[in-house]
Amino acid sequence: MYISPPPSTEILPESLRTLLSDSPQSLAASIYNRSLALFTPSVGNAQKGVLNAAYLPIQVLTTLIYCSLKLDASDVGRIMVEDWLARREPQYSLDGPEADGYVKVLDLYCLHILPRLEQWEYAKEFLEYESEMPSHKRAVRELMISFSS
Repeated sequence: MYISPPPSTEILPESLRTLLSDSPQSLAASIYNRSLALFTPSVGNAQKGVLNAAYLPIQVLTTLIYCSLKLDASDVGRIMVEDWLARREPQYSLDGPEADGYVKVLDLYCLHILPRLEQWEYAKEFLEYESEMPSHKRAVRELMISFSS
């Protein structure tokens, strides 16, 4: 992922040249929407009705979030995380890869995205009410936010 286009764009296909002219927010949103379309299953042969972030593999979601941070489009990263949180099924006994992925997404959200948007208080409040992350891990994140703000 590059912030600025390469020196020579003539060798790129037209579709990629068009993407390079988009704003960072538009590019990040476009990549996110394409990923949603790719991973949301279609029922039978019908068109995909509603794109659902809950179907995104955690590795894809975290890559998309890192992309939004790299492009300085934290507002789009916030939308990605909040959409995923709203659509996923809560799992109150997280363990294994699901727990690691969930914690990773919340780390990116509370320690990177919200601070870049100057939402320190919201990050603290979010962690206060968050109930799926193990309490010892949540306490560490709360301390990190308190020291950083």
